[in-house]
Amino acid sequence: MDWTKVAQWLERYYEGDLSLEEEAQLREAMSHPDLPEEWMPERDYLLGSAALAKEIKLSDDFEAEFQSLLREQPQKSSSRPLYWLGAAAASVTLLLSVFFWPQTTSSNVKGGVIQFADVAVAEHAVNETQKSLVMLETQLASGMEAMKYLESLGAPKEVGHLKKIDEVKQKLATSK
Repeated sequence: MDWTKVAQWLERYYEGDLSLEEEAQLREAMSHPDLPEEWMPERDYLLGSAALAKEIKLSDDFEAEFQSLLREQPQKSSSRPLYWLGAAAASVTLLLSVFFWPQTTSSNVKGGVIQFADVAVAEHAVNETQKSLVMLETQLASGMEAMKYLESLGAPKEVGHLKKIDEVKQKLATSK
């Protein structure tokens, strides 16, 4: 068997340039018992596709059906997005919120004028809030000073020694 010719047939087969007679000769060569080992995957592919082609029978008018499918014009779908649906939903939401929104009026506002008692209460609340924020700031500042002091001591480096001291204390306590 001329394996160089078979290699050319394989190359032309994958390019789609092989005639039907040459394809039949290629399949015959692939079923040869002395086929080189590196062509075994190609043999399985070619002989498997040939067996599959024998099993599948196309109708006599397959070509005409296929051509008619290709000639059919695709149906045009609505290219306009459904913006109107979102607009309708927004309109309904707006109308319902206006209709069902509770009518709230402040009892302290009479005729569009805020009463003096309401202003005094609001000022008192603002002053108390400012006092509590100042207290919080001083507490945080003192906590930060303590942290700076601990960092300056290098406390994390000394933790191992503290553990050792605790172990010695426990041993002394258990030995008594």
